Amino acid sequence: SFSYQENTYKLSCLGIHQARNAALCIDIARSLNVPIKAIQRGLASAKLPLRMEIVHKNPLIILDGAHNPDKMKTTVAAVKTITQENKKIKKQIRKSGLSVYPDITVHLILGFSENKNIAAMLRQLATLTPKTIACTRNTVNPFRKVYDPGDLQKQCQKYMPHAMANIFLDPADAVQWSKKQTKKGDVLLITGSIFLSGEIRQMFA
Repeated sequence: SFSYQENTYKLSCLGIHQARNAALCIDIARSLNVPIKAIQRGLASAKLPLRMEIVHKNPLIILDGAHNPDKMKTTVAAVKTITQENKKIKKQIRKSGLSVYPDITVHLILGFSENKNIAAMLRQLATLTPKTIACTRNTVNPFRKVYDPGDLQKQCQKYMPHAMANIFLDPADAVQWSKKQTKKGDVLLITGSIFLSGEIRQMFA
């Protein structure tokens, strides 16, 4: 939820950047004389598939379509918000003398189109210190040349040397392997190509 111009709104979408996007929508709707309550209902029910879309809750599996550095910046920030909130909870529990929640571990499934600024996006993803990375590709769009998963693995090892990076030519195999690596409380982020995320989305339908 967020406040804007003395009114409170709720969103089903992850990320503070979505509040900024919503503020623009609010201004447009108000200029068209749409009532505040109607705007509130609309924003609360709005769905954005493949934009930090949660398809499983424990572990938290997120489908995203970050395919350029600007979008990847907001994706990484949103995941960091989740992990940082967990750290606050841990600190509070530690003060109370109770058992501490384990740290959230991040896992990645990545695939990119060949013409993207992949190095810049991998540098951003490296700040999440992922434990595992499944390097794959989309198999549904024959008109968009994909970045070779083998080359992607090499780049991941360069920017995230402490992560275990494996190659999967079939995204279904990438999902199956990655799910085996995660435990309750972890985050599995699937991103890099909206075609890849869209293909994997069918596996959670």
